[in-house]
Amino acid sequence: MTVLAAVPLYPLVTPQPLVETGVAPVYSAAPAGLSWRTDSGTLLHVKNGGGGGTTVTVPRVGALADLVLSVPAGGERLVACPYPFTEVGAISTAADANPANGGINRDTLHSDYANASFSVLTGVTYGLFGIPLLRGGLRGTPTLGSGTGPVVAGTTALTVQPLDAWAAVTPTYVAAAAGGHHLSAAGGTDGLGVIPRYVIHVKNAGGSPTSVTLQARALHPDGTWGALVDALSGPVSVPAGGEKMWTPLGQDHWPAEIFGAKAWYATLSYSATASVTVAVFAAITA
Repeated sequence: MTVLAAVPLYPLVTPQPLVETGVAPVYSAAPAGLSWRTDSGTLLHVKNGGGGGTTVTVPRVGALADLVLSVPAGGERLVACPYPFTEVGAISTAADANPANGGINRDTLHSDYANASFSVLTGVTYGLFGIPLLRGGLRGTPTLGSGTGPVVAGTTALTVQPLDAWAAVTPTYVAAAAGGHHLSAAGGTDGLGVIPRYVIHVKNAGGSPTSVTLQARALHPDGTWGALVDALSGPVSVPAGGEKMWTPLGQDHWPAEIFGAKAWYATLSYSATASVTVAVFAAITA
């Protein structure tokens, strides 16, 4: 077994578990370094409110290069750390051709602990969130559960942003649409379902709370599209001046009409939209 560390290199931090009912994310002042157990996949969200850039280094196993995130002043980065899952090679399919990985067993290459260090601490905060990650053949633009529409009239496309374990992503938040959003892989009229490895993040800078409802629409065997069906988890309330993050339930935990569908897609609607922004991420890695 190749391991990064049998013991944590820095003070141990417990990731905040993301669940379908929503959690208020907590961001803490960045320490010189932090460690966490690799019991599940992890999202590391770094915000830099300082006047200079900071570099976040996440060591990786074996001969693989460390993951280095550059977070500019006033910026933020989000990365999926796929421990304890196998890591082979720098970029997915090219991995097996990398001589540095010769003889490494995909099933035993992992870390007991993950560690991250920060080069500059002033004004820098981080959030650490636990979530299962998909791997193996699923890297890239999310397509799971995708349908072909027609999308619900009046909704606006909300592109699901894939998170990559080999590079930081600058998260993009868009204004909550008055007519709601349909999830999309391409930002157009294509529809996209949800899986538990998606992360929905809603920020409410307005003066009133907003209730966010996740719904889905399924393609019937006769070729017609059904009506919107509410997720069994119910709406997520985001207080004024607050934010919520959550992972949606997978297709097997929706009402029967969605559960048995071969094609389906999801929508988000909001009871209030003033100063509300939203992003959806797909925590998928090879």
